Amino acid sequence: MAKRIMVITVGTSLYQSASWQTQSVPLAKNLGYSRWVHDYLDNPRRRASMVEGDCGSETGIRIELELQALLKVENATEWARYVERDMRHPLRYSAELATMIKLYDLEGQHYRDLSGFLSEIYSVIHLVTDEDTMDHGHIAAHHLLEQIKIFVPEVSDLPKIEPKIAGQHLDNKMVSLSSVLALLPVDSEVDLLLSGAYKIYSMVASMWLTQREKWRAIYLHQERDHLVRLTKDSIQIENRPPRRYSMGRGGTLGAS
Repeated sequence: MAKRIMVITVGTSLYQSASWQTQSVPLAKNLGYSRWVHDYLDNPRRRASMVEGDCGSETGIRIELELQALLKVENATEWARYVERDMRHPLRYSAELATMIKLYDLEGQHYRDLSGFLSEIYSVIHLVTDEDTMDHGHIAAHHLLEQIKIFVPEVSDLPKIEPKIAGQHLDNKMVSLSSVLALLPVDSEVDLLLSGAYKIYSMVASMWLTQREKWRAIYLHQERDHLVRLTKDSIQIENRPPRRYSMGRGGTLGAS
C-alpha cells in the first residue's frame, strides 16, 4: 500500500507553548516559566495564561516575547534537548506537534508508538513555512523539525523543511501554499495539518479537497481539544462517525 504524504503549515504557536522542561530552560529563572507552565497545564486553552501576581496575561506575553528573542535557527538542536516528553498533554506543545500527537492518539492504536505510526503511514513530512529566514514561523519550523526528531528518532529522516511561503499579504500566502500543493502527485494520499494562519490555509485546502479524492485537511480545534478531519465529501470530529455532506444545491450534512 502506498504511503501517505503529510504536509504541515508551520506558524508561531511554538512561542506560546509549554514545550520545555521547567528546570532546563533559562526562562525558569527569570520569568516565572515554571509557575506559568503549571497554570498552562491546568488550563491549556489559555495560551497567554496568568500566574500569581499578574494583572492579566502578563507572564504569558512576556514569555512569548522572550522566546521570540531566544529561539534561533542555530540553536534549534540545543533547545530540542529541553523538550518535555509528555504526550498525555498534547496541547502543551506547538499547534503543529499537538495536532500530530492527537492524530496518533485517534488513528495509531494499532502501532507500537508514534514512531511506528509515522514510519508505517507516511513517506515524508513537509514542514511548509515562510521563506524569510528571520520570520518567527521559519525559525519555529527548524525547532519543530528538531523536536520531531526527539520524539521519534527512528524516523528522523521523514520531516523536511519547505520554506515556500512568500510575501506578507494574505493573497501571497494563499498562492504560495497552493503552489506547494500543486507539486504533489495527483494520485497521492495527502494529510494537510493546518496551523499558522490556518483560517486562510484552510480556505486553500478546501479548494484542493474538491479536486483530490485521497486528501484530508486536519486541524486541532484548541478551544475543545477536538481533532477535525475533512475530506472531499465528509467531516469527522474526534472518534465520532464521519458525516457525509454534499456541496451541491440544497446541500446536506448527515451521518455516513
